[in-house]
Amino acid sequence: MKSAEFSYRTRENFLKSLEGSEWELCIIGGGISGAACARDAALRGLKVLLLEGHDFSSGTSSGSSKLIHGGIRYLEHKAFNLVFHAIQERELLKKLYFPFVQDIDFVFPTYKGRYPSKLLLRIGLGLYDSFSFFKKSHQSFSKEEVKESFPYLKSDNLTGALIYQDSFTEDYRLVIELIKSAIHEGATCVSRLEFVSGSAQNESFLLEARDQIKDKNYRFKAKKVLNCAG
Repeated sequence: MKSAEFSYRTRENFLKSLEGSEWELCIIGGGISGAACARDAALRGLKVLLLEGHDFSSGTSSGSSKLIHGGIRYLEHKAFNLVFHAIQERELLKKLYFPFVQDIDFVFPTYKGRYPSKLLLRIGLGLYDSFSFFKKSHQSFSKEEVKESFPYLKSDNLTGALIYQDSFTEDYRLVIELIKSAIHEGATCVSRLEFVSGSAQNESFLLEARDQIKDKNYRFKAKKVLNCAG
């Protein structure tokens, strides 16, 4: 049964029925990986339980660089397929989760005798833009324009600069949106419910989790377990 509510009320009601329950998939970890897997599994019609021992997005997923980028540095290694797919995923995230994913400009100054040269960078950024079908075209600045617009940059041997766009996100908010979406699609996602132990039992797993708020343990079963902990 699908539910759009995301509150303490659903948590309390769920815990009352957790003991002895059975699930098709139990996901451990409520960061971006666990949230995305819970949503995807729920969309496929699975009965999903996601456990997070602390707050959602309290670990690695709240300490990221905040960037949603296409991996421009991988062009140097000729990983074109990787960059293309990363850019497509970036554009999809922007479409699905705006305003949590937005554009951000990067200024890349170039200097005489330093790698990469302005010409090489223009070629690389042209290729980078082509992977997004030129939705984000870079701009080229002359040395004089750079000095006027970015006076804080080192000017010795400056040859100009290029500006290109990638994207950034408020990572913890993106995780919460995915959690809410997973719940809307029928998944059960619970924070402050810490995974304690698990053991194989016939064709399923017997799992145990502890409610950190009330210090109470629960036992339940799952056919599959997915570890998305940090």
